[in-house]
Amino acid sequence: MTSGINHIAPDEKHPSVVKLKLDTTRDIKEGRIDVGGICIAAKDFGAHPTLRLSTAKGDIDLAFKADETPRRQKRFAKLSLNALACEIQQFSVHEADVPATLLLTSEDGTQEAVLAQFDAHPVEQIHDQLVRQVEQNAIDIDALDLALASLPEDSRKSDEGQLMAAVLNIMRHGYEGTGEAELRAMRRIYRSRERFLMYPRYIDLLNLAIAPVVYGNHGLTQKFADMELTQDFWSALNDFLAFLDAEFGPSFLVSGSLLGLIREGQLLPHDDDLDIAIVLPANNAAEAAEQWNGVKQRLIEKGMLNEGMTATARLPLLKSIRIEGVPTDLFPAWLEGEKVFVFPHTFGELDRADVLPLVPEKQFNVPIPRCPEKMLEINYGASWRTPDPNAKLDWPRWNKNYRAFIKSKVFSDWQA
Repeated sequence: MTSGINHIAPDEKHPSVVKLKLDTTRDIKEGRIDVGGICIAAKDFGAHPTLRLSTAKGDIDLAFKADETPRRQKRFAKLSLNALACEIQQFSVHEADVPATLLLTSEDGTQEAVLAQFDAHPVEQIHDQLVRQVEQNAIDIDALDLALASLPEDSRKSDEGQLMAAVLNIMRHGYEGTGEAELRAMRRIYRSRERFLMYPRYIDLLNLAIAPVVYGNHGLTQKFADMELTQDFWSALNDFLAFLDAEFGPSFLVSGSLLGLIREGQLLPHDDDLDIAIVLPANNAAEAAEQWNGVKQRLIEKGMLNEGMTATARLPLLKSIRIEGVPTDLFPAWLEGEKVFVFPHTFGELDRADVLPLVPEKQFNVPIPRCPEKMLEINYGASWRTPDPNAKLDWPRWNKNYRAFIKSKVFSDWQA
């Protein structure tokens, strides 16, 4: 069984298709894709347009559900006559059916719109092969790499081909390869495309293949609960902090890393990265932006910046080299007079004496603010001492506070 059936949206939506949302589920074992969703046509298609699937073996008549949707009818009353019964009755496209085309025909039979196409994509066949290998716990990365490399160039350069190449790169090289940053860059692209559901499908497969390591917002990580943080880790972290201090200014743990140490006496079990702030010798946001760009350049010179991940990160975050395999985020901080600014949360609410001089944390000896509780309250609110899985950070307010800093021209070429 080759499988690899793929849903392909048309390059341009037919002008008489008011709304189309197809929900697809691929059944790799059975070699089919199940399809449902809604289709609302313009008035010129009439109240009862018809659906059919044109396949390699012939046409298959499809149907809309009899269930009525008065809410959609009200919403689209001025545009459509079929909005009352617009939900597509689920159908399946089998391996033997492809290539296949989903068509909508007007009630009077004079118009036809292509809604979607289904075909066996060669990269999706490799995807499905990897799924079966994961299920059998018998991954053959060499065979998968060879299969992808053997495809025509247009297949390798397709969306699926680039995703699969990044997935295989990560499986072979981990965070030392280019796949980690490539996948992160692709996420931004897929958010604006019709095929945005394809990206998480490949990520889900990757995570099954590399478990217990996970690919997420911080790249390849493991939860601290699943790691053994030895003395070597804490020594490496302190050495890195000492380097930052000597090169750029006082550096300390902040945000989630600080919260874990102060509230729980350890890094948060559910967390998976380190957060470090560097106090720059700047006197205002403009100077800080210039100096932060200098930090980036110096880290590049020293081979201590993850350039690929930094290029896809939220401005002006820096992604440094990993500390014993743990991703590390760097944040700028500075003083204006006696007031402290720590991107993104602290905006002059703390005084110099609340932060400096830094003090060593009692258990692991890492530098932290002189009054960590005050910074944590600004970062997480007055209830920071109580774990809250539903807590949300106030990014809208923070972005507004630091808008001028974020929009500095020195950061104009930072992102890919």
